[in-house]
Amino acid sequence: MNKSIEKIEFKEIGSTQKPHGLQGELSLTLLDGMDLTLESIEWLFLEVDGLPLPFKVEEIRFRTDTLAIVKLQFIESQEEARKFSNCKILIDKEAIVFKEENYSPELLKGYTLIDQQIGEIGSILQVDDYNGNLVITVNYQQEEVLIPLNDEFIHSIDTKTETIVFSCPPGILDSE
Repeated sequence: MNKSIEKIEFKEIGSTQKPHGLQGELSLTLLDGMDLTLESIEWLFLEVDGLPLPFKVEEIRFRTDTLAIVKLQFIESQEEARKFSNCKILIDKEAIVFKEENYSPELLKGYTLIDQQIGEIGSILQVDDYNGNLVITVNYQQEEVLIPLNDEFIHSIDTKTETIVFSCPPGILDSE
């Protein structure tokens, strides 16, 4: 780990669940598409009392693409592992490995939404999936606005600058 924790921009990629076994392993639930990222990292962070605590990854075993068992350095017993149950899993956003077909919509939180006609709309506050239809919540002109995020409206997604350029459907951003 070469950066200081203060300089890392974190992204949540899942959460810890209950301890697994007696040797300090934890069950993890991951966002879709984060299995490649978890395979490639040496360190992950668990959010404890609102603060990111770094842990060196010793071993990872995947049950599915979104379920894994992880052994973290210095967690040696079921009792120690229990202290880290139900924690957010955070990683340096630069460590995310993108596989476009498995990209998790949850990772769009915080991205800036830019309409081709209007310009910058605001940051994405929330991403919801209603039976396969993605809807994002954005604060636009001091109001929360729900916008369908459909492939036909999206022109580009830039993961480096965390921006989405799109064409907003007519009527959604109109003032009443």
